[in-house]
Amino acid sequence: MFKDELQNALRNIEGVGQALGYVVDRSGDYEMCQMFSGVLSSQVERIVKAIPQSWREEGV
Repeated sequence: MFKDELQNALRNIEGVGQALGYVVDRSGDYEMCQMFSGVLSSQVERIVKAIPQSWREEGV
């Protein structure tokens, strides 16, 4: 379960990174960057939620 969630989230993060490589320094790209930052944030939250409880208790 954790492995699958981690793999999916990392693929999404990689895709956002690739897409950001095409962003240019124009004010019109601001909204797209905001959307990408939301995607990154949600993927990190997804990873954190998928961490097994036993790992959390051990402090790993």
